[in-house]
Amino acid sequence: MNVDTASEILKEHENLNKWQQSVNFDTGVDIIDLSLCFGPNPTQPTNVRCSPSTYPKHTTFKFDESKYKGEESLPTLIEDLKSACIGCNLHWRKGTVGKIQTFYELRCDHYRLPDKRYLSNFEPGRFSKAGSIVEQNKVTGGYSSFSRMTDYKLRQTSWLNLSPKLGVNHTTKERRRRTTGSTADSKESRCPMCIRFTRFHSSGCYYLLNKGSNLEHNFHTAMKPEVVKLCDNHLNAEEMDYMKVMYNNGVGVASIGRILTSLSKKRGVKGLYLSQTVRNMTVRLQQTMNELSGIDSKWSVAQKTIHAMNE
Repeated sequence: MNVDTASEILKEHENLNKWQQSVNFDTGVDIIDLSLCFGPNPTQPTNVRCSPSTYPKHTTFKFDESKYKGEESLPTLIEDLKSACIGCNLHWRKGTVGKIQTFYELRCDHYRLPDKRYLSNFEPGRFSKAGSIVEQNKVTGGYSSFSRMTDYKLRQTSWLNLSPKLGVNHTTKERRRRTTGSTADSKESRCPMCIRFTRFHSSGCYYLLNKGSNLEHNFHTAMKPEVVKLCDNHLNAEEMDYMKVMYNNGVGVASIGRILTSLSKKRGVKGLYLSQTVRNMTVRLQQTMNELSGIDSKWSVAQKTIHAMNE
């Protein structure tokens, strides 16, 4: 390969690994660009309603106190901020409690370091762990049902003798999952992207913090919106009803995920509902339905059946 061509490819790769995060926060009425509230010269978004005239020190934006107020609304605010940041996954770091306020952080997944206990399990230069086994099922023989019908010699032969013989290399080695991660390779290659916000104890209101926040990503590329993981916070009332109907009729979680993904795309929400996410949503749905029906989670299947018959 030409040296100049290789240099251009490396330069383009470095440019892709440095990008600016946009924060499009959905208030339910408007979409607010909160990225204007960060940086050396922060400004207020133009379409903010009922914004205060003054802000506490180092804060640049006040969240709607009718929706986000008190510690009980923290999970909702975290999920809404995660949904506003397209292109990366954010994880919440436990808040630091002060005398008058509590500080919170949302950091990019590429800030976390891999567990040192498992670093030795990965093979150098490969995405698989040491000891991962790749097996291929090779069909060495076999006949179809049509062959037995057309050939009279096969009609009296046992079906077990005609079934395909699979050549699987059985081994006693420990089986490990082939996996990739989204963590930083080292402390030097951590992504600096961070969104900081605070909650004041006296009022319970949440504010964005400009000090310590950074919207610049580094050492990794942006993730396409089509592969972002969606959760129950992205469902509207109609899609929630569809999920209940499908779950009650025994539809599999993979099929429910594909249907919900298709419905979300029609209204402009990009992402995927994974099977595990749908399974967790249906488990929580079943637990809520049991609580409303007066069914204890410790009951056996017989007790639940008797309770349903008595109703």
